[in-house]
Amino acid sequence: MIAKGNPHNSGPYLARYLAASSKGNESSELVELRGFASDNVFDAFALVQLQAGGTHCQKPIFHVQVRTPKGEELTREQWAHVADRIEKQLGFDGQPRAIVFHQKDGHRHMHIAWDRINAETMHANRPRPLQAQAERDLPEA
Repeated sequence: MIAKGNPHNSGPYLARYLAASSKGNESSELVELRGFASDNVFDAFALVQLQAGGTHCQKPIFHVQVRTPKGEELTREQWAHVADRIEKQLGFDGQPRAIVFHQKDGHRHMHIAWDRINAETMHANRPRPLQAQAERDLPEA
């Protein structure tokens, strides 16, 4: 399992990328939008961008892309387990998050995006380092 992530400075741009069935993506599926003040990724990320304007945070969204090796498939439950583990590892427990699946060249991969702004303190959470290789202890399929 390969996971890589980085902070983003444009919520609207990231929302368009995640929702697009372009750039070689055969499909795009939003499977979770948790904790945001909207029920669609475009408005949710635009609101995060507005919220960041009241802070000193220049990159209010943290985006992680997760891929499995070619030929390896995970169940929906296993993907959810991976997302939860990465969230905990980064220190974003309970922060608003979006999960989107892209299908590209017949291979499914997952995108996870978190709002870095803590709504209570109005400070950005700093992510802990993300391991390049996620651990393999997934629930059985």
